[in-house]
Amino acid sequence: MATMMQDLTEALATCETLLPLSDAPAPALEDNRPHSISWTEACQTVGNILTSMGFVVEAFPWRSMALDLTPDITQFYAESGRIYGECEVWDRAIYYWQRTLENKPDDLSVRQRLAKAYNQIGDYRSESKVINEVLEIRPDAATADGHLQLGWVMQKQGQIEQAKLCFQRAIEQNDSLSAAYYALGDLLLRQGQKEKAIELFEQFVEQLATEDPEKAMAHYRLGRAYRQAQQFEQAVTHFRLALEINDHLHWAYMGLMNVLMQLGQWDEVIKTCQVIIQTVEAFPWAYCFMGNALSKKGDSSAAAAAHQQSFRLRGWQRCADQEYEFGQTWFSENIPIWESHMAQFNEPGVWRDPMHVLSLGSSDSSSLCWLADQVLRHPGDQLTCITPAIPPDLQKTVAKLLQSTDASGQVSDKVIFSVGDISHQLSVLSKELSEALDRPAPAEVEAKVDAGVEIEVEAFEIIYIQSDEKQGDYIKAIATQAWPLLKPSGLMIFKDYQWRHPQDPDQASRVGIDAFIASVTDEVEILNQSHQLILKKAPAFNASR
Repeated sequence: MATMMQDLTEALATCETLLPLSDAPAPALEDNRPHSISWTEACQTVGNILTSMGFVVEAFPWRSMALDLTPDITQFYAESGRIYGECEVWDRAIYYWQRTLENKPDDLSVRQRLAKAYNQIGDYRSESKVINEVLEIRPDAATADGHLQLGWVMQKQGQIEQAKLCFQRAIEQNDSLSAAYYALGDLLLRQGQKEKAIELFEQFVEQLATEDPEKAMAHYRLGRAYRQAQQFEQAVTHFRLALEINDHLHWAYMGLMNVLMQLGQWDEVIKTCQVIIQTVEAFPWAYCFMGNALSKKGDSSAAAAAHQQSFRLRGWQRCADQEYEFGQTWFSENIPIWESHMAQFNEPGVWRDPMHVLSLGSSDSSSLCWLADQVLRHPGDQLTCITPAIPPDLQKTVAKLLQSTDASGQVSDKVIFSVGDISHQLSVLSKELSEALDRPAPAEVEAKVDAGVEIEVEAFEIIYIQSDEKQGDYIKAIATQAWPLLKPSGLMIFKDYQWRHPQDPDQASRVGIDAFIASVTDEVEILNQSHQLILKKAPAFNASR
């Protein structure tokens, strides 16, 4: 296929040299010299190549063009773009469609294809520009779906007000377009306009027919909006209405459970979880909610058993086998995401150096034990936890974990604790690592530590920030201090990205974390952004040191 694509590229380049007044070569073509063949022969060659590639229908226009006495410039560029669009060679498709529009600016179908091509390469600004051009040329061509698509493009660009306007126009043209309601409502909630979001979702729920299956999701969305507005009773009502319509809508179950937990209705949570497990499915998250509710009731044994089952269903069998005991934890819901991003550290059959993980804080014991058990599998792997105090359940579980992993009977150093102020202990750790690596000289290290200067010692593959202190300024300071210790391609994970300060919105965790990201924007890639945030350090950053 690669050879055929090269033949096709050369054949199209030959055709282009035969066009009248053609003065711009196709991209990435080294040889665009005239050839001693006719337009008819050149078009027939393209048609034959397309047929051999399986593009029989696409070959027809070229056989037709071969009969033209005078080449049709617009048709040539449009059909060339169409071919590369079919092959998903977007840079060439864009080139040919741009040339088409130079010759025929009012060709809406080509503009729509060009917008799609820009979307495929992630050039959303150009995509929105082309879509706006379509709307200017033909205002009546703007369908509800078109406004919805443009709204999504605007949202990706961060043009939130323009995106909201597009979603509103989509609803005005089609008041049953659920995706437009949900997109607009989510933006309103993100901006803190909870009452407007509630009003929008209520409008959508009321106009849906009782038998419409979409009504379950609409009730769920309305319940979620009420929950964010702290109107818990209304949230419960709409989550239950969603489940009456669709008793397998697990998002509604999770929304309901979250509200019941906030209301402290532990027995209701436990009862609902039992119903889900027995009549719907044994979801890991159902056992997780049950474990947390049982823990709140003080039934530590039953809570531990529920969490063990949740972790077992997530693939952590050793947790159940060794009877690790956890009270309050939501970590089991993060395991699929963590596994997908940490697979790079344990590729099958690939040897690696000992791996090191740093945890700043110990608010979630289960995540540390999972890392030690499931990720740090090789001899020499080590987890260092800097924490103001070691939770009793963590000490107990780590003791079980180390006992089960060290067959030699020796005291294992797979998990080590450094107790004290996190910022101070980080400075001490940086100094120790620098001295151990002789980078820089000890006297210089001492001076830098005393002066509060960052020391670049890339020692850890993973740094996990889960401090009990969640204020934005504090999290930013800790992340900035820890960043030089992260290896290239390493991961930095923030446990509480969505935590909100009860009195000061400017001290929400997200505010500090976003400010930190802005300070290292050229060095970082965002892998996951939800209630937790996972960053990846650029592979080559500081690699020469």
